[in-house]
Amino acid sequence: MKRLCATLTAKAIFIVLSSIMVSCVSGTNHTVGGATGWDLVSNMKNWTDTSVFYTGDSLEFKYGVQHDVLEVDQDAFSKCQISKPISTHNDGNTVITLDQPGTRYFICGRRDHCESGLKVQVDILPNNRRPRPPSSASQSRRPPPPKRHGSPDLDAPPTPDTRGPSQHSASPVQSHTASLLYSFIFIIIFFLWDLSTLHRV
Repeated sequence: MKRLCATLTAKAIFIVLSSIMVSCVSGTNHTVGGATGWDLVSNMKNWTDTSVFYTGDSLEFKYGVQHDVLEVDQDAFSKCQISKPISTHNDGNTVITLDQPGTRYFICGRRDHCESGLKVQVDILPNNRRPRPPSSASQSRRPPPPKRHGSPDLDAPPTPDTRGPSQHSASPVQSHTASLLYSFIFIIIFFLWDLSTLHRV
């Protein structure tokens, strides 16, 4: 009986933690360099200036055989030194996960490419600083536009909507609640299954 309880408890904990992790972890995939990718024609400084990176995001380097990707430290980045990289990639489609806040440095290891600007510094912010999408309630509190001369009366009662309820995407809170609900359903299923097994014994 003790063994059955321990097994059931372990299953319940695993399901709850898995659902919470799935609902909380969300990241953005950034194609390094934008449309032109990891290439000498790309302006890496402008690309990083218009991008914001958070923990959980990923960098996707797309490049041809004439390039590669080296992750280096700050000193090697500033001097374009390729002799002691942290890691080297040359598969043409490299994905780097930004798993913690801080700064990471990447350069191209081919001759004169780093000196020509094929290098990128990525400043990673904690995931808890990622902006949340605005709620429907805040959007509904927007002030009405000013009334213009000759425009219809904005204070007139609105025309009833006969199209039925509108379809809205689920908010983060709704998604999280749904994940927890599914977890509890799975827990009940496993509980009933283990009880039926015990009764058979």
